[in-house]
Amino acid sequence: RVEAGIRVKQLWLLGGAIRRDSVRLSPPSGFNSTNKDSAFVPRGELAATGATVAIRGHVWKLIQADAQAIRWSDTTGFYRPRYQTRSELFVKSNMLQRFPSGDLGLMASVIHEYRSGTNFPIGNDVVAVPGYRTISWLVEVRILRATVSWQFRNVLGERYRQVPGLLMPRQTNFYGVRWTFYN
Repeated sequence: RVEAGIRVKQLWLLGGAIRRDSVRLSPPSGFNSTNKDSAFVPRGELAATGATVAIRGHVWKLIQADAQAIRWSDTTGFYRPRYQTRSELFVKSNMLQRFPSGDLGLMASVIHEYRSGTNFPIGNDVVAVPGYRTISWLVEVRILRATVSWQFRNVLGERYRQVPGLLMPRQTNFYGVRWTFYN
């Protein structure tokens, strides 16, 4: 993997290339051919190269971005999409003007993920899973060393599959508390 970037004020613009040598690909764990209910099989695949781009850093005032994309040069690869992106816009602040101790932190983000169709070898056939996109959000409030978080995935309730035969949940909420303890 090779990557280079240029910094424009507080924003990084990155580009690069990734190469994978020829390899024998195994099915995703839990779906391999040792499972008697699975027809997924290992397959050999030729070398592949991809182009990567990313944008990271402050966009405007408190708004930050973390966006990345990859485009593989071939369209017939197994177990991976040709295009894959993840973009996140977020606001993160400790509000030091109001709370100079730094004991309060807020973070809110919107996340967009996209994957193009993916090919899976099943027996002697190839099954294509169509591409999908999801939108999610994340809200976190930190007080001292405790962080309360709420993540809402797949806000639009899209029905999609990452693996043939496995329908992903429409909408999922994750919430909880992280607490750091140390002496």
